[in-house]
Amino acid sequence: MNVDRLLDLMHATPFVPFSILLPNGERLRVHHPDFIWVHPDRRTILVVAESGRTRFLNHQMVVGLEVESAMP
Repeated sequence: MNVDRLLDLMHATPFVPFSILLPNGERLRVHHPDFIWVHPDRRTILVVAESGRTRFLNHQMVVGLEVESAMP
């Protein structure tokens, strides 16, 4: 996974929600930039799901990023 792409999505103005795709098919939706953090080592990602569950991910666990459509 390209960490620079993730950082671009996190800091986009205006912010557009996106999902982090994992190898098991799970999608972690990032609905606001306050709910995701990338460690300065660029290897560890922290995501707080809408349910409040916190996930720590190694960047190598991410198989893709999916940006939500701007149009409903």
